[in-house]
Amino acid sequence: MKRVVLTRQIKDSQALAAQLREQGVETLQFPLMAIEPLSVDVQHLQSAKNSVTALIFTSSNAVKYGLEAVRGIASDDTCSVIAVGSRTLEALQAESIDAIAPEREDSEGILGLPIFQTAMIDRVVVIKGEGGRDLLQRALVDRGVGVVDLNCYRRYWPAVDLDKLDQFLEDGAPFFHVASGEAVVRLTDLVSAVVQRQASLVVPSERVAQQARALGWYTVEEAEGAGDAAFMEVFTRHD
Repeated sequence: MKRVVLTRQIKDSQALAAQLREQGVETLQFPLMAIEPLSVDVQHLQSAKNSVTALIFTSSNAVKYGLEAVRGIASDDTCSVIAVGSRTLEALQAESIDAIAPEREDSEGILGLPIFQTAMIDRVVVIKGEGGRDLLQRALVDRGVGVVDLNCYRRYWPAVDLDKLDQFLEDGAPFFHVASGEAVVRLTDLVSAVVQRQASLVVPSERVAQQARALGWYTVEEAEGAGDAAFMEVFTRHD
């Protein structure tokens, strides 16, 4: 029987866990990261408010915790709203916000959107978690785009039940689904070198895959983003 460890927050992995169980796959929901909201400082947005040409939401949590601060801008027809991937796009659509998303669900996918090639995007607000998406900001600045960061939540490492994980691993090496480089670092700290050699790690991008291999993971498979469908596309190759 194939087995999968899901490392996103419980609420974010419930649908995928249910889908896998329906297919007879044993799953363990083992969240490596937790989220808490931050007080949003909107004062530094005031001077940029009338000149923003795009909003970039880097996650569904960015929508949950940051949308209200920029809803007026997001509703302006002159401003483009960009979601990093399908889950973030769905979160925006649920709030009646028109948005676009790249097929490749990461920073590189955002940067490759036609809108950055054909439209005059010169000032962007990036709605994100504290400390995330540095690559995106640097690349935009290199292109001459003015960038304003809006940090609306932070990630932290919750306590984990290692006995529960070890018990799951006793029955053989599973697939691990991780959604970020930070999660790979955390997981590497928690498991043995034997697990790193035997398990399969499914990651959301080439950049995270390279990071995982550098940390000692042997079997690393790159999905087209962090979403459920991207994981399943990789996972079903092993039927």
